Amino acid sequence: MSDITYIEIMTAELKVDCYCGENADEHTKYWNGYCAGDKQDDDFKEPIILDVALLPPGTKVIVKEPACPKCGEVYGNCMVRGYGNENECDFDWKNWAEEQYS
Repeated sequence: MSDITYIEIMTAELKVDCYCGENADEHTKYWNGYCAGDKQDDDFKEPIILDVALLPPGTKVIVKEPACPKCGEVYGNCMVRGYGNENECDFDWKNWAEEQYS
């Protein structure tokens, strides 16, 4: 049996437009993606669909979610106050997104 090398063929990052809404203070999420062979990345709001007919067996999908720098939990767990311990985390995810994507 031979060792298989994996090559990254596409990436996508969930980004946010921080200046939406009537007062330009609402966040709207969108994907920014790149596929091998493309000349540049692209923004889109549609769901990412990975069609099994287009990919060979052995293809792997890895999803990485940011961890809260205060409590170490992913967003969904961080926002459930008291998750994992008695302390409530007060990390400001909206402010983080604005600093990251403005």
